[in-house]
Amino acid sequence: MHWIKHVSFFVSLIFCTTVFAEHWQFGTTIHVTPTAKQGVFHHLESAGRRNIAVSGNIIAITWEDDHTSTPSIYLARKQKKANQFGSALKISGKGEAYEPSIIALAKRHFAITWEEDEYIYVRIVGPQQMGPALKLGKTKSTQASITAVGQHVLVALSENATRHAQIMLYQLKIQTPKTVSILSACPVDPQPIKNNQFYPVVSVLNEQLIVAWEDRRYGHTVIMGSESNLNQVCQFKPP
Repeated sequence: MHWIKHVSFFVSLIFCTTVFAEHWQFGTTIHVTPTAKQGVFHHLESAGRRNIAVSGNIIAITWEDDHTSTPSIYLARKQKKANQFGSALKISGKGEAYEPSIIALAKRHFAITWEEDEYIYVRIVGPQQMGPALKLGKTKSTQASITAVGQHVLVALSENATRHAQIMLYQLKIQTPKTVSILSACPVDPQPIKNNQFYPVVSVLNEQLIVAWEDRRYGHTVIMGSESNLNQVCQFKPP
């Protein structure tokens, strides 16, 4: 398994030199975590690689590591102009936790989703404190991807509700600056599932909610996707 000794952040500036080309300059590396000891692993394995988000003047990075012997989810933040990150904040609970994904909300708040003991959780983290963890679904699930639109947080995940894993979409409402509740849950592909669906990624583009995933209905792996209007998030078109 690929691993790195610590998580680092690279500050970059982009200068347009021509209409067709851009020149990159990389600044000083900023360590997000201390260098790991022997046998400790840091992982950036978010669905859609959403390990970093920016809200206001705050940069936030989330990851998983096992420096306490149990894989757990952590978050570190810094102001844009600061040259170091603050102390890591533990996001997950007491179980084994993996694959966090993060999205920026308003006013320096962030929503984070992760897998813990084979279930998906979501919680909001604000400048001063974090809200309670919300468990999504009553069956085992994995590989959560997250986005947000206004006061709604949308999470796509692979849920083992039947014989096969199926991509589900959960629509959450932000009740207070630090709490969310489940508004609805629906399959992205409403047709009977004939084989497993894995690794969803959810995004918003031009007032459309788009979900893509790995599908094995044909006996081999293909990438499929579907879309729905933002005002009707559970009315997906045929994939």
